[in-house]
Amino acid sequence: MKCSTCSPALYLAPEGVRPFVTALPLPFQSTTSRFSRRLRAPSERPRAPTLRVQAMASSGAVRNEDVKGDLLKPSMVNTPVFRVVALAASVLAGAKSGSVLGPRGLAFLHLSTYAVSLGTLTWVTFIAGIVMFKNLPRQTFGKVQARLFPFYFALTTLCTLLQLGTLSVLSGGAPLPRTPLIQLAVGIAAGLANWLVVEPHTTGIMFERYALENAEGPRDNDRIKALYKTFGAWHGFSSVLNLAALVAAVAYGWTLAGWLHVAA
Repeated sequence: MKCSTCSPALYLAPEGVRPFVTALPLPFQSTTSRFSRRLRAPSERPRAPTLRVQAMASSGAVRNEDVKGDLLKPSMVNTPVFRVVALAASVLAGAKSGSVLGPRGLAFLHLSTYAVSLGTLTWVTFIAGIVMFKNLPRQTFGKVQARLFPFYFALTTLCTLLQLGTLSVLSGGAPLPRTPLIQLAVGIAAGLANWLVVEPHTTGIMFERYALENAEGPRDNDRIKALYKTFGAWHGFSSVLNLAALVAAVAYGWTLAGWLHVAA
């Protein structure tokens, strides 16, 4: 909003403000200077600093991506042993005088493995994979995924197997209801197929393509294009299996919610 008592120079470009500012008493100069900085054109305003990694990469400062050495020395809290002890202590504290191997302990294991499975499937499918795909070079992204996927499929599949096993024990030998049995079976089948067959084959195709792309001398573009199509087909199949495992986990979660509602 324009002030009627202010000098017209304040509404000009910053160059027109400077003579007016220097003519003011010192206490008013700092205030008016701040106001003049607000009047700068968008192109003249200082931009937010770019990401340090991006700046280093564009300037060529990152020269060696294979630098060895620890990022830092892990503290005691970040060691696997300490984490396992902390988790065990929390379970024992919750169990108090009860047995962790009884029906309640099996139910806890059932719910925990379900939570781990669903959380891992959701995180990798919707967050981790997308973030890495958008922020890592293509081949780096593929190499990271090649290391993560075997653990990812193994963890989710084994957790689903434990859900089926604990559910069978908790049922007391009675036949399992058809719906949860199908849900768990779909998750196990999809996970095993990805873990043992589809992912290793897809990764092999990817690394064969990388080898051709990085080879010295003339590139075999026809072979690279053929591998690109083959990789796309197998990757799509792997994505369908992963989605099937996720859908089955969500569906089984609905079944679990119904049991908890009845128990309450």
